[in-house]
Amino acid sequence: MVWSESAAVTYPLVMPDHLRPMRSTYHFGTLLKEVNFFAYPRTGGHFFYYCLSGLFDLVVSPHQFLHHEEALDRQNELNPDVLYALDLREPDVPYRPVRADALVAGVHATPIDANCLTIVLIRDPIATAYSRYRVERDRWGGVTELTPAWLLEELTRYSEFYAKSMEVLPRQGNRGLLVRYEDIAAGPGELDRIAAFVGVVPKLRSSFVWSLLRFENIVKPGSRTFYRSGSNDAWLGDSPWTETLSAIPDLSFEQFGYGSVAAHLSRVESPH
Repeated sequence: MVWSESAAVTYPLVMPDHLRPMRSTYHFGTLLKEVNFFAYPRTGGHFFYYCLSGLFDLVVSPHQFLHHEEALDRQNELNPDVLYALDLREPDVPYRPVRADALVAGVHATPIDANCLTIVLIRDPIATAYSRYRVERDRWGGVTELTPAWLLEELTRYSEFYAKSMEVLPRQGNRGLLVRYEDIAAGPGELDRIAAFVGVVPKLRSSFVWSLLRFENIVKPGSRTFYRSGSNDAWLGDSPWTETLSAIPDLSFEQFGYGSVAAHLSRVESPH
């Protein structure tokens, strides 16, 4: 398959207004791989997409969310020098397009069987729910009151999403890969694993991409409502959150590689 200007653009990441003029050029080449990508909200999907954009010549089909004003505004919380650096490439690596589709089944839809590569991103459920709560509360106004009912419903939806994922991935065989947010954040080794899975020589070294995307590098200092802390432990010091968490049933997430609600609550420091 050969991509043309009408078929795809080479910048899936929406950019600030001052960088858009740099995005007026197009590359043409033979598409090497297609990758379907699935992630529940606030599991680090944006972070992972930036990782892919640093590793590969990423292309994406035009869609209605590409230049959504709210999505564009999120980039104002990020360091433009880091976004610029992700477009660089090693001089001896040829242009090898990789198409990534996070919307093949809809926005944050559960995984589907496919003939192409499939990547599922997962993150600690309590950290995911806490991140979802804060962005809904502070940016979108979707959650004005934290209640046990809301939290239980959110964690139930998370479990349903990844239970479906764990059914699809084995059927994908060597075309399926489970990636943990925690592993990407821990070091560049997971990016090497992703590059090997995709089977394309990265345009930038994994260690360089990982260094660029360390949370303190990619975000701008100051108040942010979309990119908050990048930490799975941010909820530990939030008393209203831990009190609400303790009011729901002791759900287990061990089938996804994480502990139970009780195990998470055991990490909360006792008051002095």
